[in-house]
Amino acid sequence: MPEKEIIDSREDKNDEQEFLQEAYDEFDAAREYEKEYRDDGEDDLSMIKGGKGQWPGSLLAERDLEKRPVIVNNQLPSFVKQVVNAARQNKMSINAVAMSKDNEEQAEKRKPSKWAENMTGLIRQIEAKSHAGQVRHHALRCAANNGFGFYKLVTEYTNDRSFYQEARLRRVKNPFTIYMDPKHQDPVGRDCRFIFEADMIDRKEYPILFPGKEAVDWEKLERDSSNVWADENNVRVAKYWVKRPYDMPIVQVSDGRVFEKVKWDKIADDLKAAEREDPNTGEILNPAPVVVDDRTVKTHIVAWYLIDGQKIIDGPKKNGKFILDFNDDSDIRDEDGAWRAYVWPTQFIPIIPVWGDEMFIKEQHYVKGVVRDAKDAQRMDNYWFTKLVEQVALDDMAPIFATPKQIAGFEEIWESEQPRRYYPYNYDDEAPGPPQRQQAAQIAPGHLAIIQFSRENLMRTTNIFESGLGMPSNETSGKAVALRQGKGELANSAYEANLAESMAYEGEQHIALIQATYDTEREITILNADNKPEFVTINETIIDRDTGQEVTLNDMTQGLYSVTVTVGPAFTTQRMEYAQALVDIIRSVPDPVLSTMMLMRYFRNADWPGADDTADMLEEHLEQIKIRQTQGPSEQEQADLGKTVAVTDKVRVETMQKVKELQGEVE
Repeated sequence: MPEKEIIDSREDKNDEQEFLQEAYDEFDAAREYEKEYRDDGEDDLSMIKGGKGQWPGSLLAERDLEKRPVIVNNQLPSFVKQVVNAARQNKMSINAVAMSKDNEEQAEKRKPSKWAENMTGLIRQIEAKSHAGQVRHHALRCAANNGFGFYKLVTEYTNDRSFYQEARLRRVKNPFTIYMDPKHQDPVGRDCRFIFEADMIDRKEYPILFPGKEAVDWEKLERDSSNVWADENNVRVAKYWVKRPYDMPIVQVSDGRVFEKVKWDKIADDLKAAEREDPNTGEILNPAPVVVDDRTVKTHIVAWYLIDGQKIIDGPKKNGKFILDFNDDSDIRDEDGAWRAYVWPTQFIPIIPVWGDEMFIKEQHYVKGVVRDAKDAQRMDNYWFTKLVEQVALDDMAPIFATPKQIAGFEEIWESEQPRRYYPYNYDDEAPGPPQRQQAAQIAPGHLAIIQFSRENLMRTTNIFESGLGMPSNETSGKAVALRQGKGELANSAYEANLAESMAYEGEQHIALIQATYDTEREITILNADNKPEFVTINETIIDRDTGQEVTLNDMTQGLYSVTVTVGPAFTTQRMEYAQALVDIIRSVPDPVLSTMMLMRYFRNADWPGADDTADMLEEHLEQIKIRQTQGPSEQEQADLGKTVAVTDKVRVETMQKVKELQGEVE
């Protein structure tokens, strides 16, 4: 449920002009609230891009006028890549955790929730088909670059011949097109009342994109901020996501399930008609569930409208008119029960922010990326490095001292700018010697020191040092290098933590969207924890043999879930720690049964080819041991005991060999 109630303050909730005015006011408020960190973010991107934009304008103009060099030694992208690529190496995954029982049997036997496994597996499948890693890391890269990035959920048909829709993740290419409700309190905007996806398009493209619609006449706009929505060549078009209050009646039926009352009313008669009577006793064998409780939930509807600076271009419609206020189910669903176009089937606006380094200054939200505090150090490095190169380059241009008599007759050669291997001259007995080039000025030690200082400042302000950048450093041992790298990763761990928070919000949206849209019987593909596909029939209705009642298997519309996000270390780190753990276990546990048990557990979580087969063999061996402990060994088991011990020894030898191979790979 929403964290706070959505209130619609419009006087006439069906008036288009009042609707638009509210949207324009909200857009202006969002732009004003985010202006400072957006402007700083654009400057960050200019610096990361490199080129002459890293030089102050006045100094650049002065040097261009004097034909002096302007060198850019751009080091900022290295620091951004370090933060983003460190996150790429860590495996982050979304897990659905059941907060309610599947059925009585699952609860009594304390089995893992099959519903939660299916939900998590379906989320994995959505991630795989969406290339979720690329989507999220683009948003993270934007956060590292300029302080904020976004990605979003959409629904798409599974293929061109399907009527089923599936959820997909899509990246937001330009984060500067997203404007969020400035009054939101939740870190990732769960409580946003509105969000804009707004971008400028060319006037020539407008009639192609929106046939029958006229582009905004920017000269006739009366709003003070008319340049926000249009200029002479471009028109701003915004996807305006907004929440509207909605009273939703719900019912709970006798088998524990909860339905929207509208949905229940549509299926109650069919369930009643499906009842069967015992011909002998007259007893109803499969009694239909009945309503045991009901209430009205104050929730909200999420819808989106396409608007420009003068009108609503498109949005949810009923009877040819835009739906600007949602009062009953007919406003949000078509006659066939499907969600209306432009009405989103969950309570969340499906845009997910990924923040950089966050802070609040006098209730003002401010975010920054990796390079925000390193820009002055980069400018300083450019200036002093250019000055050093300029000085060295001028060495060959130092003036040559000669008397007029020495160059008489050779003036054309001496005045030529073309370099020569030698210059002819006349002997002059009054000259101190042959023509001599003036000695070039020596490089001041202060120049080199300040360049070194600026580069140290780059590392200090980003908290990423030589070892983290793959450069030689003062650390001599591998442990010391790892420690310094770890400090840099720890200092910038806020980026990964913020991405994990965004993924938790994404998981909540996945669950809500799946429960709202995966509501019919069909076969889907889920991915198991090892990313192996499995085909599952969801929402399958069958007759229970024991009770004679209809039951729904793998009901994706039911259940309560929370979301966890697991973050693992880098893959190479996992293998290194895994190999070392095996060595320690084999060496420290002399008992063959106990060491075999530990090896089985480790092989069960290993990623080696054949690891699962080895774990199965060890598990079978342990089961035989348990049987012998309770029943005593049979004659055949006694005969096979030597073989079993030999197998265990073989596994131990193979394990040690695998450890050595792993250590070799790591080194």
